[in-house]
Amino acid sequence: MTINHSREKVPSYYGWVITGLFAVTFGIAWSTLSSFGIFFKPLSTELELSRTLASLAPSFTWIAINFSAPLWGIVADRWNARLVTIICGVLIGTGWFLSSTITSGWQLYLFFGCFLGIGMGGIGPPLVGLTSRWFTHNRGFALGIGFAGLGIAITFMSPLARWLVETYGWRTGMQDFAFITWAVIVIGALFLKQPPESNLLSTSQADSSHAGVQPIDTPKTARSAMQSIWSISFLLLSFMWFASTLAISQVVVHFVPRATDVGLSAAQAALILSIVGIVSSIGKAGGGILGDKIGPEMAFCLSMLLKAAALIWLLFATSFWMFFIFGVAFGLAWGGFTPQVANIMGRIFDLRHMSTLYGALWLGGGMGSVVGPLLAGWAFDVSGSYIFSFSANAVVCILVAGLPFLIRKAN
Repeated sequence: MTINHSREKVPSYYGWVITGLFAVTFGIAWSTLSSFGIFFKPLSTELELSRTLASLAPSFTWIAINFSAPLWGIVADRWNARLVTIICGVLIGTGWFLSSTITSGWQLYLFFGCFLGIGMGGIGPPLVGLTSRWFTHNRGFALGIGFAGLGIAITFMSPLARWLVETYGWRTGMQDFAFITWAVIVIGALFLKQPPESNLLSTSQADSSHAGVQPIDTPKTARSAMQSIWSISFLLLSFMWFASTLAISQVVVHFVPRATDVGLSAAQAALILSIVGIVSSIGKAGGGILGDKIGPEMAFCLSMLLKAAALIWLLFATSFWMFFIFGVAFGLAWGGFTPQVANIMGRIFDLRHMSTLYGALWLGGGMGSVVGPLLAGWAFDVSGSYIFSFSANAVVCILVAGLPFLIRKAN
């Protein structure tokens, strides 16, 4: 599989422009999805949906993301990351706009699940693949900055969503989100450009010099994307991603309901969610630097242990300051792990397949985002609390913390 679309002559510093575009487009797309928890209660109340049924909407979204991501990754590697991002930006905006017109649950599943989900599936793989190919050094830092766009965007989008819902209603809020995604993602994608061909060779050499990491694929021995996907290293990476997204998706969807159930106002809960976004941005950039310094394996391990501790703390949180501590800890953990999986993948696999591999990662590992919200919603409907779902999540985080070292041993 090769990238056969034309390459434009661009200056060497343009890689940091790509990183900035990654942060902006990725941040807007995913921060709008992460704000669904603010729409959750008013939407489910008006449509008379239980929390389990309402939680099906983001679960269907994640199913669409996970199954469409590999296809978008293949298209981006073969043809054009710019075109994929533009198309997906249009689909995301369409999903938000159509969701604002719903009158029943099945329409929510169709518009929010399918339209928006298919569009979201094509945001990550092209941007991660493109950014990875641009950098021969400091790739973890560059990926961290790109992923940090989500945290920065949440800082603004969560309060904006709350204000729109409280002032104009959830339907108008969804329509405004549609216009924002159409404008930012489509315009930003127009400036995406491919790196020089020489970057692929120099990047492979830089990765092979990293202590403790031996690339599986080199320009002379590179395997196909499918051979890489079925390797033990990739399967372990997928399970790492599954555990990580399992925890994040539960918190994104159910944090606001959890906080308001114990007496916090919607404004306070949205503020904590914004704190998570701010801190995660710092964690992603810092996690990228940390991964470049001590290795992405150790950085991932530390992040997952911190995430487990934050989830246990959340079980006992009953006041604003306790939720504040959770927001800081969970934000650091979320940010710290995010660049590590892509960084490990870029170090051991052929970068020419990076978008395809990252898309395939979502098909298997991303299923945690499908299971997470649904499990938490079901557990709440059955028991009236989130104790089972959050504690089980913490255990999973602890169990997978050491998996990156198995990947190093396998290589």
